[in-house]
Amino acid sequence: MSRTALRRLREERGLSQSDLARRAPQVSLSTIKLLDRGVHKPTATTMLHLARALNVDPGELMEGMEVETTA
Repeated sequence: MSRTALRRLREERGLSQSDLARRAPQVSLSTIKLLDRGVHKPTATTMLHLARALNVDPGELMEGMEVETTA
């Protein structure tokens, strides 16, 4: 199983899932865990919060990830 971009970027920065949740308080720890495993589709807003918390371009975070769209 390949790592998600979120997990790769998080681990490269030496952050635990809890650390990331503290840096992005708008995103719950349970959501981060699901995204980390690639079993949940994030909203664009969630991706923006996580990208800011990781200090990366949102496009880098979305590599290989399908984003949920809302109407």
